[in-house]
Amino acid sequence: MAQTISATAMGAVQLLLSLYVQLVLSLSPFDAGIRLIPFNLANLSVGA
Repeated sequence: MAQTISATAMGAVQLLLSLYVQLVLSLSPFDAGIRLIPFNLANLSVGA
């Protein structure tokens, strides 16, 4: 149960970060994805 909640929360954070980078920083979806790669790699390495 805790893993499901954690995965859902991380997905929500990733969605909000990508929207922030696209809408506030005015980057394209491709550029936003490239800038979020380190965040995704950190999540994979931690296992969250």
